[in-house]
Order: sequence, then structure tokens, then C-alpha cells
Amino acid sequence: MRPLPEVELVVKQAPVSVDVGRINPSDLEALGAKAGDELELLTRTRAFRVKADPSPDVAKGEIQVNERVLTVLDIEEGAKVVVSVVAAEAVEEVYEPPP
Repeated sequence: MRPLPEVELVVKQAPVSVDVGRINPSDLEALGAKAGDELELLTRTRAFRVKADPSPDVAKGEIQVNERVLTVLDIEEGAKVVVSVVAAEAVEEVYEPPP
């Protein structure tokens, strides 16, 4: 199994919903993700998940988040975070033989 890609991005505060991360489409493509995918923002000690919202108005190398996300991550605007795509959880299939 190949590891999921990750990128380091600079965090900017923006008037977006607390569950949204607005990101440049080329950065989202580098992650192998699409609009609505769940992204995990990681610092040395904390993590927070947001839904990807691609926007060409966001500078390449940046991700825009709500002020609350900065508080939860205990970082200031301009800090760097590692961003990765949250892998879909595997669904366990159980074989049931026919009666």
C-alpha cells in the first residue's frame, strides 16, 4: 500500500465555515484529492479535519481556514501545517454462504 501524499502549506485565516479548508486547486491536485474530500491538518502536537474547497483565489502553497481552526491547532496565521487526505475507512465484508 502506497503512503498518501502530503504537502506543507501556510495557514491563512479567512471567513469560511469551521469545517472547510479553502485550498488552491493545484495544491489539491498534488494531494490527489477533489472538492469535498476530507483533509487533515497536522501540527507537531495537534490535528484537525476540514472538507476541501478548491478556489483559484487562494495562493498556491496556502490553505484558508476559520479562526476557530487556528485556535484548536494552537497556531497563528502564517504557521505551516502538513496537509494530507484522510483515507476512506475500509469496509469489512463478511462472506455468508448461501443457505
